[in-house]
Amino acid sequence: MGKTSIHGGSGPADGAPFDPPERDLEDAALRRRSFLTTALAGTAGAAALIAPSAATAQDAGRSESVRDYGAVGDGEADDTAAIQRAIDRGATDKHPVFFPPGTYRVTESLRVRDEVDLFGSDASFCRILHDLRGASASHRRANHACLRLENEGEPPGPVKNVLVRHLGFGTTEARADLGDEAREQTGIYAKHAFWNVRIRDAIIADFAIGVNLQDCWTARLLYSSIIRAQVHCVRWENATCGELTGNRLDCISGSRVTGRGKDCVYVSYSTSPPQFFETMALGVTNNSMQASEGAGFRGVGLSNMTFTNNFLENTNRRGDAAAILLETAPAPTGPPGPERRGDRHPLMRVVNLTGGFITPGSHGLGPAVKIGDYFVINIQGLDIRGSRLRRGLHLYGRHSQVNVIGTMSRLENYIRSPHRNIIGSVMRVNDA
Repeated sequence: MGKTSIHGGSGPADGAPFDPPERDLEDAALRRRSFLTTALAGTAGAAALIAPSAATAQDAGRSESVRDYGAVGDGEADDTAAIQRAIDRGATDKHPVFFPPGTYRVTESLRVRDEVDLFGSDASFCRILHDLRGASASHRRANHACLRLENEGEPPGPVKNVLVRHLGFGTTEARADLGDEAREQTGIYAKHAFWNVRIRDAIIADFAIGVNLQDCWTARLLYSSIIRAQVHCVRWENATCGELTGNRLDCISGSRVTGRGKDCVYVSYSTSPPQFFETMALGVTNNSMQASEGAGFRGVGLSNMTFTNNFLENTNRRGDAAAILLETAPAPTGPPGPERRGDRHPLMRVVNLTGGFITPGSHGLGPAVKIGDYFVINIQGLDIRGSRLRRGLHLYGRHSQVNVIGTMSRLENYIRSPHRNIIGSVMRVNDA
């Protein structure tokens, strides 16, 4: 038989749970959802809140304008070659590349290698439109990303000192037409972006994957809006010392399109041979993650991370994941070699969940938080509510040291580990 207990620092007498009025909880949740829906509705609304800053006169004065290289920006002319010339010249001369207001249609990937600052005056009005209509399958594969940050060569060198800011990225593909051939269509793709690579104040809309980062240590995605992503808003492999801060990340439910939508944010260890590096010291702070078929945030093989003050709603619509899902990674396959760091999967050391709010909204399902065999799990000040979640915390690591402080979850909570401290929290724990 399971044991049910209530953990609170002070308050009601023994055996009497602290029970906030249900009406107050529901009203508060409705007010939050109403605010977010109203304030963040549409691309223009997102831009007004998180990408309002104009480029400074100093930036524009010392920059290379894409118009000087022949870009038109009317949404009809093919501006690919002109913009690429401006990017290449800006990288050579170490000058920022400026996009005046307009819609810049491109039919191939724009390629960035090193040392360049791409910026517009405002992401709402400076938009790069990725147009692959009528393209062959081979052309689609070669140009699946609107903007591609990658240094070519064998082996490829790292991408360094790249800043993308105040720009919008869109696609001509209607969401209803995004089938298998477009499942990899990506707003921004980066590989081996190791040093000082930042994307900020951007709006990325209607791609299968908003941002796809492969082995991008220390990269940062800041204050941007990724909306109507069919598969992932963010997919990041090896996010060591990376940062996700202040972003609005909204998927479109795949059930409305193909039924194959995935996690809003998916972060994993490096799977690129011969190295199998774990993700360490990832920071995820003050983001909104919504409307995903899979998890709101899924981490696989993350050695340690801190997840602070994030809002998750309408996630896990399919019901087979969790709003926050942290899993161990499978052991690497194949023969060990001198360049590979052993045969074990990356160690799961420490996870910190601090503050934030998780609610199912009208379509999300539970549990709210599901975490595997980390050595240490720290949860503090997390607010979980909504009966559709069914379960609040599901911590199934047999050897984890679990510390839960000042957390509210009025649902059933399952903590398998006997090594636990629950302090000042309003929650019921079932040991079964």
